[in-house]
Amino acid sequence: MSILSKKFVWGIFLIVVVAWLLLRDWNPGRRELEKSQLALLSVRSWHVKAVNATPGLDLQTEDDVSCPDFHSIITNTAVPENPSVQEVLFVGSTAFRKVNGSKWVSVPRRQVGRACSDGPLIETKPLIATIVEMQTEAHLKNVGTADSNGVSCRRWEISLLRGSMSRLPAGFICIDETSHLPLEIQNREGRVVYQFSNWNAPIKIEQPLDSEIVQ
Repeated sequence: MSILSKKFVWGIFLIVVVAWLLLRDWNPGRRELEKSQLALLSVRSWHVKAVNATPGLDLQTEDDVSCPDFHSIITNTAVPENPSVQEVLFVGSTAFRKVNGSKWVSVPRRQVGRACSDGPLIETKPLIATIVEMQTEAHLKNVGTADSNGVSCRRWEISLLRGSMSRLPAGFICIDETSHLPLEIQNREGRVVYQFSNWNAPIKIEQPLDSEIVQ
């Protein structure tokens, strides 16, 4: 290969690299995810409502966390043959559980502070880890504004990049344009929805009264 040909090839290569860097830096979806990742590092309280209405399953979970010591989980399972409501409460170093409105029962405390160190979850994966993965494994397309629990947010369509082996859900994420915190994530069919609210808001979770606990 002649010197002139080598220079031509290197010139094309440099043009491709510069174009890729410019497109990467000007990707508004990626920039918004980076802002969201940064905002999630400073949250100390939140509410998550997760709804899974896939065929054969109707599950709803309400999750409230106020760091460092308070965590409440309410799970409603609407299976026709066996509907149930389970509540789990973590207050400081104590934990309680009740099913279908029965009295609270003291249960072994899970690892202290786990909810606060992990942050909100998408299934069993920390939300912040999902946001980080979206930055490298997905393309986000701006599809306008939407409303989540009365709050306006920017809605982005999530599409996995070609060749990606990620298990990220194809669907939508709606991000508050002021706080840059996620307000909603759902799959494309809208059957699995996560709604986030009460970011850094005061959340009061109290220990059950003695009369409400099985002695």
